Amino acid sequence: MPKVENFCGGVRVTIQRTKFMQMMNVTSDVTSNVVSDVTSNVVSDVSSSVGSLSVVQLTDRQKKIRELILKDSFISAQQMSVVLSVVTRTIWRDLADLQKKGVLIREGNTSAGHWLWVGPIVDNK
Repeated sequence: MPKVENFCGGVRVTIQRTKFMQMMNVTSDVTSNVVSDVTSNVVSDVSSSVGSLSVVQLTDRQKKIRELILKDSFISAQQMSVVLSVVTRTIWRDLADLQKKGVLIREGNTSAGHWLWVGPIVDNK
């Protein structure tokens, strides 16, 4: 129950905080449990994610495509097909596979865009 009293020409209200302190203890326990759970979950999730990362395997032609793109990011599929002596459809299939693997991004539109290699550049010969 609050205690109301006159104080220096005004009113002073005193509220007992026993229930509030009990809530603080509960909150403290909950906080420590949450911190503990979050820490263990993050460590577990990161460990499993890192463990599931695999090296992206590229075919020999895809490695050549990577080199062409790193030399000239504006190179077209037609130009790649001439250099690699394959039909354009084969190049498009390899480009789609590289994009699906997450190592290649096409920025811009079809005619004025360019390729952006976002995968590792380390050669796994």
